[in-house]
Amino acid sequence: MVEFGLVASLSVLSTYAICLILITILYSYLPIPKEKHLSRLEGKRLRAFLRKVDYLVNHRRRLIYGTVTVLVIISIYGLSQIKAVGYIVDDLPKNDPILTDLKFFKKHFHGVMPFEVNVDSGRPGRALSP
Repeated sequence: MVEFGLVASLSVLSTYAICLILITILYSYLPIPKEKHLSRLEGKRLRAFLRKVDYLVNHRRRLIYGTVTVLVIISIYGLSQIKAVGYIVDDLPKNDPILTDLKFFKKHFHGVMPFEVNVDSGRPGRALSP
């Protein structure tokens, strides 16, 4: 599970970086947009939203820092509540013979599960010789 998370996060980060670079390159080759295409960016709601953000950034810094601090504390608390639990038999159906064997080991050997290692040396008998 940890390996999957690591690979997934690295894949997402590399995809983000590649998209950031490729989109920038693509837009540098496209023509400048016409005035009719830019008119939607001058709407009343967008302008009011940007004014509110500008006011908060310039005049209410403590509110922003406080809000971010509270969110970080809540996030750290939430992260501390995550428990990584994995079971050997998560993917097995209820009537699988392997599950029956594992229940036997659990009952008679107090939860100790069998561990199997397969060593392939490429030649017969090589794994047992020094």
